[in-house]
Amino acid sequence: MTKPGFFPKAVALGGSGRPRVVLGCVGVTAAGVLLHKQFLNRRGEIPAIKKWGKPGDVISDIVCGVVGEIAQILVLYPLDTLKVRCQARGTTFKTELGNFARSRDFASLFAGSFAAAWCSILVGAVYFGVYSHVRRVGLRNYQRQQEGKGDDRTSWDGSLRIELVASVCSCIASALVDTPIEMLRHQAQAGVWNEGMVRGLTYCFKKGGVRALYVCLIPYLIKTLPYDIAELTVHGHLSTLWKNSKNARLVAIPDQALDFVVGGIAGTAAVLSSTPFDCVKTRMEAEVAGAKKGRGFVRCAVDMVGKEGAGALFNGLVPRLLLHVPGTVVYWMVVDAMQRAMA
Repeated sequence: MTKPGFFPKAVALGGSGRPRVVLGCVGVTAAGVLLHKQFLNRRGEIPAIKKWGKPGDVISDIVCGVVGEIAQILVLYPLDTLKVRCQARGTTFKTELGNFARSRDFASLFAGSFAAAWCSILVGAVYFGVYSHVRRVGLRNYQRQQEGKGDDRTSWDGSLRIELVASVCSCIASALVDTPIEMLRHQAQAGVWNEGMVRGLTYCFKKGGVRALYVCLIPYLIKTLPYDIAELTVHGHLSTLWKNSKNARLVAIPDQALDFVVGGIAGTAAVLSSTPFDCVKTRMEAEVAGAKKGRGFVRCAVDMVGKEGAGALFNGLVPRLLLHVPGTVVYWMVVDAMQRAMA
């Protein structure tokens, strides 16, 4: 189960995996841009568009989400691997850095990245596509209700409710796609599975059916709900407040600076609210592939605190901050730049 397999070959520097990932990203982006422009050009010629909305907006959301997700994964994947090892082995970030310094196995830091990059096409499309669509429809309907009351303003609490609903819908939809993928990716990073994503999914399905693929669904939701709600609502509200501000100095700030600051704040809030859940979920995933019998989420958390102390719930916090805060910045800078380019 731990013999050298598909991942190290795919991610070795100069190997065949990297060109295919790059070409795939470029191909998806180019196809999405062309389709988006075609819809924009033909919008007035297609009656269905007037009735059901703008397909170009949906295509734009999907392309932006895909490119942003791939960029986020590939740029900071080594830090994610160190974070997973901290959580799966109950070690500190300093310990894992020392282990890496002694082994100097650079390829192991990218274990699972090739499959993760391709799988992120689907995950990114679902995650940002669902969020943007629900948010856009919700805001449009809310504004119509306000106009019916003679008030064309969008209240803070009204927009907050819409952001919350959109983030919850996005989290649930992406969880159905990403839970099995993330479980195999974490197992590859922790060194307990190294036979490829497809073979791993097949093995889990044969071993325990659909239930084995979604054994970590509830922990995934427990972890990602606070993370996604914090990230999406903070980013959405801060961006709206900044762009609607009447302060001349704030309005004059470049869009790229806005994306950087807001992305950093959103990423910090998301990490702090979800790290304990992420630690327990990662420990459960490592046990599923190992010799230990899997435990429930609550039992696993209680055992971790009882044997290792409350600090065990924050193992990997440093690499997680180093990973997700810059990762969130990269994601939103890419997504927002793509949206402006495709507008």
